[in-house]
Amino acid sequence: MAFLSAVARAQLWHKLTDTILHASLSAIRDLEDAGVFVPQVGVNFAQSDLEDPQLITRILWALDQFDLQPDRLSVEVLKNVVVQDAASPVRNSVNTLAKLGCHIDLDDFGTAQNPFNSLRQLNIDRMEIDHSFILNIDSEPKKQDMFAGVVLLAQRLNLDTIAEGIETDAELRLVQKLGCGHAQGFGIGRPMPLDQLLNWARQYQQSPHPHASPAKLA
Repeated sequence: MAFLSAVARAQLWHKLTDTILHASLSAIRDLEDAGVFVPQVGVNFAQSDLEDPQLITRILWALDQFDLQPDRLSVEVLKNVVVQDAASPVRNSVNTLAKLGCHIDLDDFGTAQNPFNSLRQLNIDRMEIDHSFILNIDSEPKKQDMFAGVVLLAQRLNLDTIAEGIETDAELRLVQKLGCGHAQGFGIGRPMPLDQLLNWARQYQQSPHPHASPAKLA
């Protein structure tokens, strides 16, 4: 958090986002060239990113640089992003990216002050269910009911789901049983350098496993 605060004070947020975006797209291009296909990569975008009138151009330029189609990028809308009204630049950016073919994820669902406003205003493809719903879910029936309710809401809205912060096989089996479409967390794979990720991905693709999310590189 101290690092991000320093970046914001130095007005370098867009530069940081561009660096992460290019590194992420470069990584899935390198993985694909090595024979491992990653359907999409998720990159977090904050309020200031989504309000930038040049964001669409920046993203399209980066995709073109690595010869990737928009559907290879998941735009992850952070939980503190506010969509004020129909004329909001955030709404325009997100919905334009959705029309271009990017996937749109609502990050940390269940922790924002008004996530339903984002669901109503933005063309969301997937809800990322916050880790607070997952922790000890295998031993707390009430959490299981809450999680199942969120999955049902997503299904009624024709949205995919991903469980964040999976740490154990028991959690992974349970969220899959409750109908969650994807999962991510240390129980599936920890952050690692690209060369290690390549080896991990090859082993992962060759072994039987529940449905986990594509690599999240940012």
